[in-house]
Amino acid sequence: MSSDNVKNHLQICVDFIQTCSKKMEQGGEFAALVTRGSFGTPDFDEHSDLDLLLLTQSSSQEHGTEQRKRFASELGPLLSSFTGEHVGEPSILICLYNTGPRLLHVDLDFRASHEVDWCFSQEQIHWLRQGESVRALVDPPERAQPNVQWMEDRFWTWIHYGVGKCRRGEIFDGVGMVGFLREHVLGPLQLSLGGYPPHSVRRLESRFPESVGEFAKTVPEYSRQSCLKALENCVSLYLGLCEQIPECKLTERCDARKAVLSDLYRALEGD
Repeated sequence: MSSDNVKNHLQICVDFIQTCSKKMEQGGEFAALVTRGSFGTPDFDEHSDLDLLLLTQSSSQEHGTEQRKRFASELGPLLSSFTGEHVGEPSILICLYNTGPRLLHVDLDFRASHEVDWCFSQEQIHWLRQGESVRALVDPPERAQPNVQWMEDRFWTWIHYGVGKCRRGEIFDGVGMVGFLREHVLGPLQLSLGGYPPHSVRRLESRFPESVGEFAKTVPEYSRQSCLKALENCVSLYLGLCEQIPECKLTERCDARKAVLSDLYRALEGD
């Protein structure tokens, strides 16, 4: 990673934030601009997206999609924009800008000020309309922890689902199931053990280089046997991660685990 590339990308993001602040100040409906994500943190690099929270003085539903897109188009050379229903965030407008020589991915999250807890660090607040107030954090909030019981209640059924797809010859579905387990169970567990936010497999390679080999074993080739072996490796990794969780009060689904593993081993033997 080039330090010059990081500096250049940072400057592009800073310029974008300044442009956005000026546009918001001109529009009477806006209350504040807040940055989220990796911006302003040690995790920021030349590939980082820009996550912006645009707080409005009226209901967020009053700002329709077309109105948001018009606003986004005034911030720079907009190539594409669409709302985030696919990630359960319809209030977010996902934008791609041609800032050259690199493209800039920006998430614009339009929220009414009364719909969020105004609790941010001073570094996150980049513009605040006169007369508005915000409660700044003295200490960072506690990081969300994955619900391990929620995972345990579902994990063995998910493994069985993947085995069934492999038996039926639906290898793409089987591969997809392995990826789902990596992103929703294994990655969050590993990240939380290291004190990081449990977001999928975010930066796992750089944060846990010693674990890359084990996680790589959960990436199958396109074949029934490879996919089944990846599911078996998911099981091994899951059990190992659960053992590392301190003071974990977990109700283990032992009967489900025993039955599913027996079925998985039969499938691996060709049944």
